[in-house]
Amino acid sequence: MSRVSLYIGLVIAPVLGSPACGGSGSDAVSGGPPGTTTSTSGPATPTSAATPTTGAETTLATTTGTTTPAGTTSTTGPAATTMEAATSTGLADASTSGGPAGTCGNGVIDPGETCDPGLAQLSDAGACTLSCEVAACGDGKLWEGEEKCDEGPNNNDKIYGGCATDCQFGPRCGDGYQQAPPEECDVGGALRNGVVCTGCRYEARVVFLSSASYTPSELGGLAGADLRCQQLAAAAGVDNAPGFMAWLSSGQASPVSRFVHGPETKGLPYVLRNGLIVAEDFDDLVKNGASEGITLTETGETVLDVRVWTNTDKFGQIFDPDNDCDGWTSDSFLLKTRVGRSGVDKAKFLDWGTWHDYRQWTSYATSECNKARRLYCFEQ
Repeated sequence: MSRVSLYIGLVIAPVLGSPACGGSGSDAVSGGPPGTTTSTSGPATPTSAATPTTGAETTLATTTGTTTPAGTTSTTGPAATTMEAATSTGLADASTSGGPAGTCGNGVIDPGETCDPGLAQLSDAGACTLSCEVAACGDGKLWEGEEKCDEGPNNNDKIYGGCATDCQFGPRCGDGYQQAPPEECDVGGALRNGVVCTGCRYEARVVFLSSASYTPSELGGLAGADLRCQQLAAAAGVDNAPGFMAWLSSGQASPVSRFVHGPETKGLPYVLRNGLIVAEDFDDLVKNGASEGITLTETGETVLDVRVWTNTDKFGQIFDPDNDCDGWTSDSFLLKTRVGRSGVDKAKFLDWGTWHDYRQWTSYATSECNKARRLYCFEQ
């Protein structure tokens, strides 16, 4: 071999046996760009700070200035800023608004809601209820400061003591207006016509002229006459209806013997339903008469100059024991009894003076028993 041939062999031999030429001296393979080496037996060895990869073995996600493996979220950059903003408005994180999205109290008016200021401001006593509905009269919830009452479907403008349909108190004791029935008065403990009104009741005993007229047979005796007074009082809503008795005498009994009077009634005047005083008590009644008359019926009608069954004199005693229409049971025209005169026009001075001086309210004239007359009814 010449010197030239030997030299060429020495130069070519190492090249033919190198990995770059696919020789058997190494399991390395070529596939990377110049300056890099990728091996199946270990991780890639980068030769620069920003070496892109090939294939699907490793994928890198890039945000602003940061390299992050795929499947993770960067804590910096625009993406994080957007998430924080969503959380701060309560749309993405319920902890700041009172509840998760779509629930009452989260601060957002969701479908089916009419209000939602946030959980802390919900109240069944406020403008937005615990069910995220705007408070309204008739919902059965009392809106403090706006409603006096709210009984829901039971609100009614006509029920005494109830709740009206505008969620304000309906007619009741203490409102300053007399509702009759069932009130006798309503002035909050003050005086009305000189009579104390407490709890919408007079501190007195009520007297009225019966709105109905009866024949003696319709009365059926003293007990029957008392019952007529009680029925009228009950029908008119007068308090203590069972406590009424008729100012009436028979052959055996009179108001003096039948009525409650004496020390226990001191300070309890007789008054009409409008509060006008008839007499300070029983003793004043039989001594001075019935003031200006008993002319107001249980229904509130004023009736002057009508005849009233009494058979009772000005002292409250029997006028004639033998003439009581057979114990207030007979309508015979052959029988007679005494009647009173309810009252007269005070402007007719002479007539009124006679009526007053002679106590004509209880003893005015004699009448046949075949008539229908009225009754005086006194609370006991």
